[in-house]
Amino acid sequence: MPSELQMLTPGAVVAERYAIDAVLGEGGIARVYRVRHLQLGTVHALKVLTLRREKMNERLLLEGRIQARLRHPNIVAVTDVLSAGGSPALLMEYIDGESMDSWLARAPELGLDDGLALFSQILAGVHAAHLQGVLHRDLKPANVLLASSPRGIVAKVSDFGIAKVAMDDRLAGLTATGVPMGTPGYMAPEQFVDSAAADLRADIFSLGTILYELLTGRQAFAGQDLLQTLNATASGSYTPAEQLAPGLPAPLAEALHRTLRPEPEDRFPDCAALARAIFRDHPDLLDSSLSPETRPTPLQLRGI
Repeated sequence: MPSELQMLTPGAVVAERYAIDAVLGEGGIARVYRVRHLQLGTVHALKVLTLRREKMNERLLLEGRIQARLRHPNIVAVTDVLSAGGSPALLMEYIDGESMDSWLARAPELGLDDGLALFSQILAGVHAAHLQGVLHRDLKPANVLLASSPRGIVAKVSDFGIAKVAMDDRLAGLTATGVPMGTPGYMAPEQFVDSAAADLRADIFSLGTILYELLTGRQAFAGQDLLQTLNATASGSYTPAEQLAPGLPAPLAEALHRTLRPEPEDRFPDCAALARAIFRDHPDLLDSSLSPETRPTPLQLRGI
């Protein structure tokens, strides 16, 4: 059985230069701290592996290598790999804000324009990753952080911990065939059986579940238990978005439905095709979601 790393306490020093300020959150295999550079005074986030197990170490180091390659204003940046208490740790950009799932839980009433503007930033980050040959494979509101600044909110995609580098043969073998990865209710049906075989259309599906939630205030696939959720996802059974959001433009509703189809070949082939369909009446959002040079416009969102 793997041992678990003890929680680092405020004031503890990591790698001789980062002091622990506070715990920011915890997932299944890692804990995230806010840390401060002792000499520079800069603030960062530190993701530390909590389970001492070789394969988990490999996964966290893989996440660091993947995210360090991804430089985009809508992706949380990883800047270094450290050791904390004998466990590998990723030094990341500190986000002053909250995750999108916690914000959505307060049920903000998003208008269509705000929902599309927020989605365009998420799509921009995922598109940039795809251009680098990186799949996320666990896109969901909890993995989107809303960075707050005096000018407004910028969405940043985080946690590429189970990402697949589609064009780097050297990383083959770290994701075994026949292994499901992702989050029920957000992951594509093909990920139930074999995440290693999933391609970028799996991320398109997950982007569709996020857009559905932004436009309707409800999850597309949320059964009373895990089996119901998986069955609904596999069969494509959900309440049409236009029934929950009256006035939703028909072309937008049609594009959304296409992202949520169970068969990968029935979805959009890539983020560019999805963007052209979703933002057909919003050329500014289309440009910003596909251009790597465009800086995101901070959004004014209620409840933040």
